[in-house]
Amino acid sequence: MEQYHRFSALRLVGVVAIVSALILVVAACGSTSTSANSSPSAASSAASGPASMVPASIKQSGVLRIGSNFQEPPWGSYAADGTTPVGLDVDLMTAITQVLGLKVAWTNMAWDGLRPALQTHRFDAVAADMYDYTDRQAQVTFVDYVSDGGAAAVKSADAANVTSIESLAGKTVGVAKGTSAEIQSGKLNTQLTAQGLKPMDISVFADDQAVFLALRAGRIYAYIGEVATLNYQCKNAGNGTLFTPVLPGLISGVMCGVVVNKDDMALAKAIQAALNQLMQDGTYGTILAKYGMTAGALKEATINGSTISSTAI
Repeated sequence: MEQYHRFSALRLVGVVAIVSALILVVAACGSTSTSANSSPSAASSAASGPASMVPASIKQSGVLRIGSNFQEPPWGSYAADGTTPVGLDVDLMTAITQVLGLKVAWTNMAWDGLRPALQTHRFDAVAADMYDYTDRQAQVTFVDYVSDGGAAAVKSADAANVTSIESLAGKTVGVAKGTSAEIQSGKLNTQLTAQGLKPMDISVFADDQAVFLALRAGRIYAYIGEVATLNYQCKNAGNGTLFTPVLPGLISGVMCGVVVNKDDMALAKAIQAALNQLMQDGTYGTILAKYGMTAGALKEATINGSTISSTAI
C-alpha cells in the first residue's frame, strides 16, 4: 500500500509539472502574439488622430450636422434625382467626416440664413462657400479650406463690350443675397460714381440660380458672383454658349471656410486636423481637381486664417 501511495504521489507531481510547463508555454505564446499584433506608435497615432479630437457630444451621436445651400453648384446642389446632395463641399465634408469617424446629416436652406441657424445650434457646422472675413470672425469660427474670388458673367453676345467695371456703369446687375458679391457691389458703385459715372443698378436675388435665370431672361445685364459658381454656370448652360465669364479678379480672392460656432473650438480643431490629413494624403487635391478648383487650393487648413475685412476689398 505504501508503494502504491508513493507511486501515485510521484505520478501526481509529474502531472502537475507537465501542466505547469504547458501553462508557461501558452502564456509565452500569448505574450508573443499580443506583442506582434500591437504597435505602440499605431496606438498612439490613433489616440492622437483627428477622430480623437471630436467633442464628446458629437462623438456620442456619431453624426455631424451640416447646413448648406444646395442651389450653388459646383459647391453644392442636388443630383438629377432631386434628393442626393452633390458638389465640392459635399465631397469634402464626406471625406472629413470619414476621417473623424462620423456620418453626415445635411440641412439645406437659403444661404443668408445659414449663419443665424448655426448660431441657434440648428446644426454643428456650415459648408457653403462662405468667405472668411475678419468681421465675420467676431461671430463665428472659420476652418479655411480653399480660396475663391469674384468675377462677372454676361450673355456671350455682350462679352466683347465688357472690359472693365466701367463697362457696367448704369447697367442692371444681379447678385445673390448675403454673398460677397452683394457686399462688394456697393464699393464698386462708389468707384464708378467717383469717376463721374452712373452706378450699377443692383438687383438682389435669393441665390445664384435665380441670378442666372434672370440673366438668361434678359432681366439683368450682368451677374457678379464667386468665380467657381460663375464658371460652372457659364460652362453648363446651353452647352457653354449662352454666358461668358468676364472681369476676372473683379473681387480679390478670399479664403472660404467650414464654419462653426465661436464656442466650438474643439470641433474646429478636429475639422482642421482632418482637412490637413486629406491635404497630405492627396484626397483634398483630387476633390478640388474634380470641380476645377485646383487654383484655389491651400497648402494647409487654417483657423480664422484670413486677415481681410469685407469692407477692405
